Amino acid sequence: MISGYSQASRCKEALLLFHEMQKANVEPSEVTMVSALSSCAVLGALATCRWVHSYIKKNLKLTVTLGTGCIGLVDEGRCFLVNTSRYFGIEPRIEHCVCMVDILGRAGLLEEAYQFIKNMPVNPMLSYGEHCCLHVEFIKTLKLRKNH
Repeated sequence: MISGYSQASRCKEALLLFHEMQKANVEPSEVTMVSALSSCAVLGALATCRWVHSYIKKNLKLTVTLGTGCIGLVDEGRCFLVNTSRYFGIEPRIEHCVCMVDILGRAGLLEEAYQFIKNMPVNPMLSYGEHCCLHVEFIKTLKLRKNH
């Protein structure tokens, strides 16, 4: 059901059902987890996405299905970043860049995350706090990667 909702662009329903599964202590399959990740990405449900990612790391072996789902999210993240200005007239801000660095880092694409920071599409005149935020996110992804 969750996969069907996700594929039919009914992502809110997919996540509602996913939460019901959690409450009922039903063990999700890898297909369910990929569908939940996809729905999170579409809706921008970052907290749920982090929980799903954490659950996968702790409870499931990385398979082709899960790996493909996670890589698909990297591509989707790139697409969202590019399309925010093209289709919605929203120029990427530091928050968008931090999210992209997080996505790349969690996918193990550390060199790409580093290059992204060096060539960010945002105004280079960021505040000191914003620079720190980006660098902290990059360091966190390096540590995550080192622990795996």
